[in-house]
Amino acid sequence: MTVTRFAPSPTGFLHLGHAFAAITARNSGDHFLLSIEDLDQGRAREDFVQAIFEDLGWLGLKWEEPVLRQSGRMGAYRDALAALKAQDLIYPCFCSRKEIADEVARASEAPHLSDLAARRPGGPDGPLYPGTCRALSSGEREMRMASGAPYVLRLDTAEAARRKASSSRRTRSAIRRCSTWPEVRATSTWRAFRDRSTRRASPRT
Repeated sequence: MTVTRFAPSPTGFLHLGHAFAAITARNSGDHFLLSIEDLDQGRAREDFVQAIFEDLGWLGLKWEEPVLRQSGRMGAYRDALAALKAQDLIYPCFCSRKEIADEVARASEAPHLSDLAARRPGGPDGPLYPGTCRALSSGEREMRMASGAPYVLRLDTAEAARRKASSSRRTRSAIRRCSTWPEVRATSTWRAFRDRSTRRASPRT
């Protein structure tokens, strides 16, 4: 079963690109979900939400109910952030977009950092974050937060990737140990799990 999703932001009317994306999503799966990305409370408007429903209906699309509104999922987001914080996988970042852009520009000008800058091309919303605040001490983070400095929470992707790789290594090691058990190796379930795990662990090209 394939589930697809169309998630427009109600900050304006749909355009042809939205229509193409919605039709493609609907035709690509067995279940079609509609999600309203209304977290931008300064720009999201209810009349745009209704216009989305009307336009998609005009296109002949039907979606499963109820329609998910992201603004109604703040509790789920708080729970997810709490879980990440408990694992020490998120940290506050106090950089503005301009400061991030300036840092990326400095890195591209410094010979010893040019390779790093080259590996961080710009994304659709501007330069990618260079990890400036990741190395701040807990004391400095708390001091800045207590002062009222604005911040966002960022995922420590490097640490998350390291833990994922470590977990994968442990899983492969356990599989190798289990493969020495004759009664296990003889089962079709074992062979299916072994093949599935091997595919997941293999690097994608």
